Amino acid sequence: MSEKKPDLNGTTRRSLMIGLAGLATGCRSELSGPLPEVTLAPMKGLMSNTGWAVGGVDFRKLTGQVVVLNIWASWCPYCRSEKDILRRLSADRRFVLAGLVHQDSEDNARGYLRQAGNPYSVVSVDAEGLITKPLKQRGVPHTYVIGRDRKVLKVHPGALSDEAVNSIIRPAIEKALSASA
Repeated sequence: MSEKKPDLNGTTRRSLMIGLAGLATGCRSELSGPLPEVTLAPMKGLMSNTGWAVGGVDFRKLTGQVVVLNIWASWCPYCRSEKDILRRLSADRRFVLAGLVHQDSEDNARGYLRQAGNPYSVVSVDAEGLITKPLKQRGVPHTYVIGRDRKVLKVHPGALSDEAVNSIIRPAIEKALSASA
């Protein structure tokens, strides 16, 4: 008699292991100061819904703005589950919704965004870990609320839910927006 395997909705062993590694690191970023002034290239050929080329993540240009940084990968089922929540978040133009692709290829990420829709104002692949290494980023997804001074104010490991957005992310955004620049 064969044992029936549980349905994990397309979850791969790789995504489970990386996700568990991320949870093991806890909810806090190890970064004590501001994020580095890093400029990452935009994804080639990625367009917004209005037909404009989508820019890359550039913390030199983002200094002075509140940023919600979502770190994700196209192969991650938990990241894919966030698409509607991220789309709703992107409607609020008081902050920048930035996407950072981690442990994935640009081609796969671009293909996913074209198919599912791109909620991000800016999006890049961090192949060299210029942002993810200072954050001690391990698993995906992770969402960071970053203040105008490039300091991490709040971290949410794992997939966003409506409850997490309302109880963790939005209050941190409001606090960051009310702080003087």
